[in-house]
Order: sequence, then C-alpha cells, then structure tokens
Amino acid sequence: MKVFKDKEGKKLTTSEFITRWGEGIRDVTPLQKLKVQLQGTSLILIGLFCGLCISLYSYEKLWWVAIILVGALMVNGIQYLSMRQQKIMLINIEKNIKEGNLI
Repeated sequence: MKVFKDKEGKKLTTSEFITRWGEGIRDVTPLQKLKVQLQGTSLILIGLFCGLCISLYSYEKLWWVAIILVGALMVNGIQYLSMRQQKIMLINIEKNIKEGNLI
C-alpha cells in the first residue's frame, strides 16, 4: 500500500519512504543538527519560563512546581549556551576550511 508522496507527487511505499528518509538523515551536517537543537531548546526555555511565571502566580498551590522549573531552567539554560558556543565554533571551522586556513 502506497501511503507517502515525494516532492514530485509520486506515491511511495513505507519501505521506500524509510529508505529515502535514512539517506536524507545521513546527509545532515553537524551545523544543521545544532541549529535544530538550538531552536528546540529555545522553545523549551520559553515553556519553562512561562510555566515558572504561572507557578509563581499560584505559589500557594504550585510552589513545588516552581522549584522543579527553576532547576530545569538552569540545566536547559546552560545547555543552550553550550550549543551556541558549539555553533560559533563550527561556523569558524567551516569559514577557515573555505578560506584554506587549515590548522
């Protein structure tokens, strides 16, 4: 049974789709992967911050949630900063490789 369609509209079976998907995943560069991780982590940080605001607003009932969210906000904040540093490093490496300034 053909369920999926490719960009040209040709119908694909599940096994054909999985094969093409696997080929596409293999071609992802570390910089592309890092950009997606940064976007996802920024969404998580926004959600944690909003959840913290709501739990602080209802502090009498949700004080324990605020404690958990503060810890998660710290961990994810450090993770976000680390990924930004990695992104800058990868951009510099790619720029040096293109310019021919190999180490």
